[in-house]
Amino acid sequence: MLIANNIVRKLCDDIRSSSQFAVIVDGTTDNTCQEQESISIRFVDENFEPNEVFLGFFHMASTDGRALASMILDVLLRSNLSVANLRGQTYDGDCNLAGRVNGAQALIAAKRPLAIFVHCLMHCGNLVVADSLEVSTIVRDAVGIDNDVGVLFQRYTKLHNLMENVSTEHASSGSRIWPLCPRRLLCRGKGIRTPLINLDSVLSALQQYSDQSKGESSSKENGFIASLSDGSTLICLQLVVHVILPLEIINAAIQSRKASISDILLAMQMTCSNLQSMRTDVEFNKICENTENVLRFEHIQATVSMPAKTTVKIL
Repeated sequence: MLIANNIVRKLCDDIRSSSQFAVIVDGTTDNTCQEQESISIRFVDENFEPNEVFLGFFHMASTDGRALASMILDVLLRSNLSVANLRGQTYDGDCNLAGRVNGAQALIAAKRPLAIFVHCLMHCGNLVVADSLEVSTIVRDAVGIDNDVGVLFQRYTKLHNLMENVSTEHASSGSRIWPLCPRRLLCRGKGIRTPLINLDSVLSALQQYSDQSKGESSSKENGFIASLSDGSTLICLQLVVHVILPLEIINAAIQSRKASISDILLAMQMTCSNLQSMRTDVEFNKICENTENVLRFEHIQATVSMPAKTTVKIL
């Protein structure tokens, strides 16, 4: 504890030397289901380099806007960081933090108008991706099946062990199968990639688990096997992977502690160009060919065809 306190004091000394800073807050629950808020401070040092330091987790008995604002101001006070130098607030879209009237950002801004609120950029990115997956029903269903398979592997130890044994037999990577997280899609892209990369092992593990199960459980596994052996499901998952991969990269780049505004803008421009270049028949045909190769390798009898072109109205 003494060492931790000394480290925090040293970090706060660095923050005070910059005179101006911004606060980043995000909430989560620990293993005992206790609500806690993480607080980080972002500032620019004397060499004009951006820095971001983590101050700690703080338990909350209440998570309304007034309680959160009080906690943030109290942490700044105990860290000897003058709220008069607070120039920015970054939270997700939770109304208790980002609310325009009674949210923590509004209550703090009422006292310190220069503390401008900015919605977390990649939280917005996650919301965009989540909404995009709902535009096409066939893509939505494919991602839903992939998530259900991940939940199944995470829930049942026996199935996880079967996956490890099958991976060893097939000399595959044996990566763990993860479910998706709606709020962290850009951090859980591996939840979609891993079943595709290890499709042979996943299907074998599911088949063995189904053979050893009875009743509804066996029917569920057989349903997942049929879905993951379907050409339309696989091509939709391949499409999602192609889109999420560059977004995962920009997500990591933007959340870098050393990222500057110019770096972020450049990364966003490059990502937009990359995504735009994918919107061609040539790229779609490559994805179809890749999916057909997977089907042939797995000896799955299924057809793969180009999805129908649709026009999405952007509001």
